[in-house]
Amino acid sequence: MNCTNDEACALACALAEKAGSVAGCEVVLCPPATALSTVAGCVKDTKIEVGAQNMLWEAKGAFTGEISAAMILSTGAKWVIIGHSERRGRMSKLPDGWTEDLMLVFGDTDHSVNVKTKAALAAGLKPIVACGETEAEYDAVRRSPWSAGRCARCSRGSTRRKSPARHRLRAGLGDRHGQGLRL
Repeated sequence: MNCTNDEACALACALAEKAGSVAGCEVVLCPPATALSTVAGCVKDTKIEVGAQNMLWEAKGAFTGEISAAMILSTGAKWVIIGHSERRGRMSKLPDGWTEDLMLVFGDTDHSVNVKTKAALAAGLKPIVACGETEAEYDAVRRSPWSAGRCARCSRGSTRRKSPARHRLRAGLGDRHGQGLRL
């Protein structure tokens, strides 16, 4: 919740000037859901792609405030972040005035991340799956079996693809060392 549509577009345009032609990497912007269409339009003629910050696994229904894969795709976005530590209620420091029980509103678990990942792949989205460690866990364990186990639970049942645009299963720990797991 850090950008209005105008702010997100300005940021996307500035980034497109600086990073739009960088070779050898994919650049994906993941603005708030309210700015997906705006940002997609701002980077339309660049190599930058757009992703959502979250999604629900259901295609339709009475899920107030949620966003489906089809809704994401309709904005021009091709990516989605799934299982971010904030969505798992795993912040290093709670915002002032927050208590642990307020974090339950986000509630992502390994199981919900797995279901979201499979729904994203089935719909044709490219998921960026975060394993959701806290800063303390990252500092303490770096590349432990904990991360590999969580990633395995989050990706269980996903099918492997043999295309140049492989879907990445990004472990927070692996990302920081440049080693995401691939599906």
